[in-house]
Amino acid sequence: MRKISWQHLNPQVKTLLHGVSRAAEGAGISVYIVGGTVRDILLQKRNVDLDCVVEGNAIELAQRVADLVRGELKIHERFQTATVTSPDRISVDFAMAREEFYPHPGALPVVRPGTLEADLKRRDFTINAMAAVLHGPDAGVLRDLYDGVHDLLRRHLRILHDNSFIDDPTRILRGVRFEQRLNFKFEPRTDRLLKSALRRNVLARIKPARYFTDFRKVLKEEEALGCVRRLRRLGGLDCFFKGRAINDRVLGQIEERRRRLPSFYPAQEADWPMIRFMALLAGLDKVQIEYILKGVPVCRREKESLLGAIQATSQAKLLSVKRMASSDIYAILKPLALENILFIRLRTSVKIVHERVDLFLEKLAHIRLDITGEDVQKALGKRPSRIVGRILAEVMEQKLNGRCPDRARQLEFMRERTCRI
Repeated sequence: MRKISWQHLNPQVKTLLHGVSRAAEGAGISVYIVGGTVRDILLQKRNVDLDCVVEGNAIELAQRVADLVRGELKIHERFQTATVTSPDRISVDFAMAREEFYPHPGALPVVRPGTLEADLKRRDFTINAMAAVLHGPDAGVLRDLYDGVHDLLRRHLRILHDNSFIDDPTRILRGVRFEQRLNFKFEPRTDRLLKSALRRNVLARIKPARYFTDFRKVLKEEEALGCVRRLRRLGGLDCFFKGRAINDRVLGQIEERRRRLPSFYPAQEADWPMIRFMALLAGLDKVQIEYILKGVPVCRREKESLLGAIQATSQAKLLSVKRMASSDIYAILKPLALENILFIRLRTSVKIVHERVDLFLEKLAHIRLDITGEDVQKALGKRPSRIVGRILAEVMEQKLNGRCPDRARQLEFMRERTCRI
């Protein structure tokens, strides 16, 4: 009987898991940590996603845990799942143990309540098909039905059954993610079955929306470039990009330059999967990009950003002009999403463009006027108010260029300007 150790987990995580255990014992409900959580604990990775499977009512247990740890509860009635976020902002997801079957290859699974054993059987790789008891005297005991620990030691990715990639082709993308993130390899049988599934073009059986949901996770990986190149070699990108060549060379440039960004950059705020997607689409025109995006779940803002990235080279050229006022830099970059600004910065090697984008993100983007539209309206009196925005823009231009640094100067300039109307 093997037990897993909680010793390397941070105290906040251990406290939350203890709360789950107490709540389960109080309710007489069986609960287990599962999948990637167990894998990462065994690999002694400090940052783990906490996933629990419940043999019973997952929402009821989540409510008890939320009350016990004074956490925030979010219920997903449609899926009969719930998330509890502790006061330390650590989250744990609760799901009912379930079994599933696929009506036909590539279909979404039909799900029904099941046992822990059935829940583990439906998973993708042996290293993700382990569980550990969280309640009672057996707390910590490992349930490893498919020898996942052995595969962890060998650094292997192994599917649970021969039809795994046929039933759910998105497991190909997930497998490549784990392979690159963990520096693992598909064991020989799994490798043969994966390549066989790709030769049968199984990824074409799933809708673009479902493919992109998993592909976005690929682009979120720290090793996104390695994932993309591996998928390209396997032929796992062809059906989504519809025969268009992806630009992993540009993605490689962006990943290299990203590591050298100044420390003040708002990197955490940026949607890096979108920036990486922009890189892969570099060189394609609007018609080609719109064709790829058919049926893909991107919102209007994301689509505008992806199409806007076509202009990155010409925008970089504008920013490379020898003499340029701060207000001109502001006029070029202010209308753009952060992702497009970062893409311009990372797409070019021209030093002056780097300096001007840096100036915008570090200083110009944060400049605010000290006067308001109400100040302008008072100065105008009964004259038309449609020019208020124009006057404010002119005052902003003066402030950006250092000529109206404070409220007094801005009011003076504004009054002079309104007198000439």
